[in-house]
Amino acid sequence: MKATFFITLLCTFSCTCMAQVLRGDHDISVSWGAVSGRDILDELNHGEDGGGMYHNTNTGNIFLTYRYFVLSRLSVGITAGNQTIKGTYHYDNSNLTPPYDYKLSNTTIAAEVMFIYMNRPGFQSYCSMGIGTSFYNETDYLANTSYYYPGQLSGNKFNFRISPIGFRFGGKFGGFVELGIGYKGLVDGGLYYTIHKQRSV
Repeated sequence: MKATFFITLLCTFSCTCMAQVLRGDHDISVSWGAVSGRDILDELNHGEDGGGMYHNTNTGNIFLTYRYFVLSRLSVGITAGNQTIKGTYHYDNSNLTPPYDYKLSNTTIAAEVMFIYMNRPGFQSYCSMGIGTSFYNETDYLANTSYYYPGQLSGNKFNFRISPIGFRFGGKFGGFVELGIGYKGLVDGGLYYTIHKQRSV
């Protein structure tokens, strides 16, 4: 009985939601990504004697993205997201200088374009690229104390994202996964909802 209900529900969903993306459509998505450019740089700065930045907790790259399809295979949009990292910095001469803890928040806003290679009902393969700015705020303090050391740093920097391959599954509502490099991470995935332009009958 449960299986029959599930199959009926799935068929209904497929019939109403498996439309192709067309010119004039909009969509909004939420995603989570891992291994950003910052993560890679922090891993590369580890010295042979244990110096460098070590992550204790990392939220990953959480983004909200809006897209407008100017053509059935091309969209433009804007994305905004955040990554928060807590960790410890160890000096190379750690026997002389104590390590300090840090909390780093990166907030990124960027413009994005997406080109669809294959546009089928219920499935799209695509590539995307984005350029924007990251606003960072870092607070450093000696471990197990409230003493700030070296202090607080903030500013902004150029950031980018290149994803040569991505896949979307579903219709009006569905999921996606991307591989790339930049502010969303090496692997990024999530859910999207598409608002289809009214089709002529």
